[in-house]
Amino acid sequence: MKPTNLLNSSLGTTAYCDKVCVDNHGPENLISEDVVTRQNGVLLEHFIRPPVDIDFIFPCVCDIAYIKLKLAKASRAVQRLQVWTQFPGDSNWSKVTTEFDLEPQLVLRCGNVLPRHLTLTDHQLGSQRSVRSIRGVSKLRITILGMKDCVAVSLMGCEAIGLPSSRVPRDHPIFTKLRSPPSSNSAPTRRTPLSSSKPQIEESAKRRRIEDTAAVPEEFLDPITFSVMTIPVALPSGNAVDQSTLDKHVANENRWGRPASDPFTGVALTSKPIVITELKSRIDHFLSATGSTSGVRLADGRNVTRSDISRLVVERIAGHAGEPRNSRTSTNMENAFAEALSSARRILRGDFDNADSRKCPVCKDSGVNYKRGCGHYLCRSCVSKHAESQCTICGAQSTRSSIIKIHGK
Repeated sequence: MKPTNLLNSSLGTTAYCDKVCVDNHGPENLISEDVVTRQNGVLLEHFIRPPVDIDFIFPCVCDIAYIKLKLAKASRAVQRLQVWTQFPGDSNWSKVTTEFDLEPQLVLRCGNVLPRHLTLTDHQLGSQRSVRSIRGVSKLRITILGMKDCVAVSLMGCEAIGLPSSRVPRDHPIFTKLRSPPSSNSAPTRRTPLSSSKPQIEESAKRRRIEDTAAVPEEFLDPITFSVMTIPVALPSGNAVDQSTLDKHVANENRWGRPASDPFTGVALTSKPIVITELKSRIDHFLSATGSTSGVRLADGRNVTRSDISRLVVERIAGHAGEPRNSRTSTNMENAFAEALSSARRILRGDFDNADSRKCPVCKDSGVNYKRGCGHYLCRSCVSKHAESQCTICGAQSTRSSIIKIHGK
């Protein structure tokens, strides 16, 4: 029998926390069989302060070899915690360890609990901290003592890798559950042309979405839309969401006459959320590194790859190359190439701010009063100086007679 994660609801393990949690972020997420639900983790209301106890009750007496904790997501990070255990028939808790100055992931090696012939090839453990052995326990408690920057208390993931104790009778139901194969490994059924094609297509699409989500680091995903964030901002609750997601939430609140608030806690926003520049730089690096091979769904619903950029550039160049040779010079070709690249960069950044199109492209003055024949704007002072020159945006040549005055914005 291989060591397994004992914190799984399918084995009969239960989770409990006596503090108020945010909706859909209770302790049961940590033992859920669904991958997406487990990623939500535990998040307590913003007014709850440490210490906070999260208890796990095993269906039988267990030996734990490793405890794997995921402690950070976006701006939420656990700084100090304790691990406790309880033996059957004993009401007192026994402290295993106190940990501080923690990394985003903590792995505790609980002595030499497993026999030598058992290996952990299915679990990525990484660097470990050694603690005393944990044998014959019925409960496990994680006590969060402090959060970084005093944000809302949270725990993003917890695994207890081990086996039922040797004292557990072999007819205990947990052994049947450990030996039974997963439901996904059941014998495949023969496909019928009409009755089963649609459910299978939906199932395969759902599986692809889960695989795509698993390929992206969890901290890069918007917890509301489950898409890669382009401009991550920090909320008072400690969550990080994309700016576009927050804008949609604020617009919906304004539609009902309510002030802008945190979508997780409902607390009013007294100031503009701060962009998490460190996280944004890591997301940009991830998009530039992986965009060449796979599409990434951004928070505004777009799927952008580097192949799309290459195609855009090639189409722009091919369009100019198809014109008569004497109509374009090499300088114009370079301008077209630079324009295609800048358009592609705007696509990746999600920079679709239409306010810049109403500014004077020469002096960047927003008080525009005149428009060229190509549709771009000029301010009053630049009309007298650059009326006969080429447009700095599209390169079109205009005359003074083609410039018209506009009224209002």
